[in-house]
Amino acid sequence: MFRSMRSRSQSQKRRGAIAIMAAICLVVVIAFLAFTVDFGHINVAESEMQNAADAGALSGARALSISREDAIFQAKAWAARNTSSNRSVEVQDADVEIGFWDKSTATFTVLAANANVSPNAVKVTAQRTASRGNPLPLFLGPILGTSNADVKVSAIASTTSGSCGDIIALNRIYLNAATGNPISYTDAFDSSVAPYSAASSVPTGDVCTNGHITLNNNSAINGKAARWVNSNTPNLNGPVTGGITTFPDYLTFPDVNLGNVATDNDNGTIPGSVLSGGRFALGSTNNPGASGKSGYMSLPSGTPQSITLQPGTYYFNEMAVGSYSTINVTGPTYIYVAGQIDLSFGQINNLSQRPIDLQIYPFNGSNSTYAVHLPTYGDLHAVIYAPHVDVYSEYKIPGFGFYGKMVGQVIRVWSTALHVDESIKFGQLRSGGEQTSLSGASGDGVSLVQ
Repeated sequence: MFRSMRSRSQSQKRRGAIAIMAAICLVVVIAFLAFTVDFGHINVAESEMQNAADAGALSGARALSISREDAIFQAKAWAARNTSSNRSVEVQDADVEIGFWDKSTATFTVLAANANVSPNAVKVTAQRTASRGNPLPLFLGPILGTSNADVKVSAIASTTSGSCGDIIALNRIYLNAATGNPISYTDAFDSSVAPYSAASSVPTGDVCTNGHITLNNNSAINGKAARWVNSNTPNLNGPVTGGITTFPDYLTFPDVNLGNVATDNDNGTIPGSVLSGGRFALGSTNNPGASGKSGYMSLPSGTPQSITLQPGTYYFNEMAVGSYSTINVTGPTYIYVAGQIDLSFGQINNLSQRPIDLQIYPFNGSNSTYAVHLPTYGDLHAVIYAPHVDVYSEYKIPGFGFYGKMVGQVIRVWSTALHVDESIKFGQLRSGGEQTSLSGASGDGVSLVQ
């Protein structure tokens, strides 16, 4: 009888242990089921949100050439066209960041609206979080005391990084040489390493154009030349050391980004005798010519003058420097001009000899009305960003050298050395940008980078 009672007791203990183990196993099974179901749910939602962030970043990057506001608007609108867990993905203004993507370091830097670098990338963050008030609800998580999960993803899209050349003529380019004078030619240097010298220059002064390329009297492109595949055959009476290639995409560049420079500028630091009625005239009081191709605002007469511009931003209706007068630039200077720029018999002396420190933006008109007339003598260390304006060096007098980078409609120079600064990317400019179409890039000139 005692043995029977002990057996029943042991049996009851075993049944109790089994019940406890079964309960534990059930909890584990439920937890595993909850984890499996909700983990899959989170992954699907995250993938859907990533699609939304990708769409927003790509659309925002496409709109960068218009304005920051358009980039933000398009990023939000296209992200919202996607859903996550049957709910439209909401992207707020703060979730869209405008910045600069550095391909060499794979880093994204947020840029303020007044930054001295043009943005080339958009970062979009899509999130469903408790702090935002829209966390992702879980199916079985509440059994384990967790009702929601935070999901946050981001994407960065960049416009095409780089350009097809350093001297870029959207219409056509001519390198000319008058008989008995030096030839026109290109080469390259890196101002971040050292100022230009012929001994250290390299044959990578690349040019590109949608139109034809003309080299006269042995003028030379010491670098590559690229032309739109449907352009006319080049007229070459001189060498192209890097060869000629074609590209299928008609290249374009963003317009000059004016921002609020018309009202927020440093014009007040210029003496009234030089700046009058929005027209900057140094060493010349002549009125502008009627045509940018044949008329000149300044003539080689009168008393030479000299003025020093403080580092800053300037906005002119027209700009003329004549009578062998000189503008001295001592630091980062940005010059915006609505009409002609005539430096034919004047000079802008960039004392740092770093072209990035002098950025010139002719922004208005057409190639038949306005133009940039380069100096006849001396040197110009600058970046000229003029996607709607012609750039000329018309006088057949040797002695002018250009150091920097240039975008123009028609580029026509005589006996001029074009030394391109390889340390500069157009995307670094304050109000310019990289070209928005480029062979080898995605069809619309943007791509996801992260």
